[in-house]
Amino acid sequence: MVNALWPPLVARQARNWFQDNIKTGLVGPGQLRIKLPKDHLGPQGRDRMLPPDSLIGEIPFRFGMFSPTPELPLVRRSSGFVRFADAAVLVSLKQAEVTAAGIGSAGIEQSYFRIPDLGRPGAVGYLDLRLAGPAPVLAQLSNSGPLNIAADRGLAPKDISGEGQLELFAEIPLGNRITRDDVHAEFKLDLAGFSSATPLRGGRRVSNANLTVSGTLEEQDISGDAVIDGIPARIQIHSGRQESASTCLLYTSPSPRDCNEY
Repeated sequence: MVNALWPPLVARQARNWFQDNIKTGLVGPGQLRIKLPKDHLGPQGRDRMLPPDSLIGEIPFRFGMFSPTPELPLVRRSSGFVRFADAAVLVSLKQAEVTAAGIGSAGIEQSYFRIPDLGRPGAVGYLDLRLAGPAPVLAQLSNSGPLNIAADRGLAPKDISGEGQLELFAEIPLGNRITRDDVHAEFKLDLAGFSSATPLRGGRRVSNANLTVSGTLEEQDISGDAVIDGIPARIQIHSGRQESASTCLLYTSPSPRDCNEY
């Protein structure tokens, strides 16, 4: 319905995103007001940013299914609203879920996807995502599309356990195909009771970990407490272009020791 009401020559990239990525759902009751100046009608309006009052309205939805981009997993059972104002469109998720094939699902709450500057060439979407669920699901989802976050860290989703909460902020181009280099993302991941049945990169076994992982796709900081190779430890790791890691082993006997560099 949104696509039917959206004039084809107005903000084509954003409209194409709706057409390609919104799959199913029920909408309404809502309203959408369209007010276009003459110089935005027809071919002459192509690739021109819309005036702030050209599209105004809000349309609630429920039982929605969509994907931020074709390369990323489908968001299912979503409810929220689509709001048009100030030459921007905002998709607000009150709740939803996303599934990692063969592993399980994670829940989404109070998340947003915003496309500003409607009509301007080179449209970019801004994703503000809050996701919570089993660590194996979050690891599998982090390998979606152009991303390989868990894989790059030696994490095999089937071999890990625990619970996690993820906050992700990403700038995503709305072109037909995107690569990892096209996406700018910052994230914070809190893990509770995390363990891996197989050694992580570096050959170390980790269990009973309560960790915070934050950073970008290129560089991350990891901090918290864990049992490493059977020894309780306090962890402070920086991983990136120049990798370094220090692990403070918390021996209870015969005496505490200083940090060891790994």
